[in-house]
Amino acid sequence: MYARQLFGYHTSVRFVLLAGFEAALCVLSMYLAVAIRLEEGVAQAQASFGPIGPKAFLFSMVILASLTSMGLYNPGFRENRRALTTRVAVGFTMGLVALSLLFYVFPSMFIGRGVVALTLCISFGGVMVMRTLFFLFVDEEQIKRRVL
Repeated sequence: MYARQLFGYHTSVRFVLLAGFEAALCVLSMYLAVAIRLEEGVAQAQASFGPIGPKAFLFSMVILASLTSMGLYNPGFRENRRALTTRVAVGFTMGLVALSLLFYVFPSMFIGRGVVALTLCISFGGVMVMRTLFFLFVDEEQIKRRVL
């Protein structure tokens, strides 16, 4: 379970699993934000705004792409907690900008500013907790780069 080739690149399976769990967390945070923000519930919100699933998937993929662009799924990433928080915050900010552009280009994907803001807050907290647990339970020696 060390490294596999994915799209022509050697990728750590642990980081692929981390990305998958964070993507699922982002999808679930959209549903949670809709349930919290809109009193009528998820079913009624789907009647008003359309299906939540594609919007949650879009949110998840945009956030995942922005976190990837910040180098957060690189096995060589071994910085302190402050640098991790900064990179995640910048990644989420880049994701917010990208989502704003996508909502402008595809207005049918818009779900509301309050829901998006709440989703970002829930996702950010969840990603930080998940990353803390990941680096706590994964042996750091196994993810370090081996040099001959």
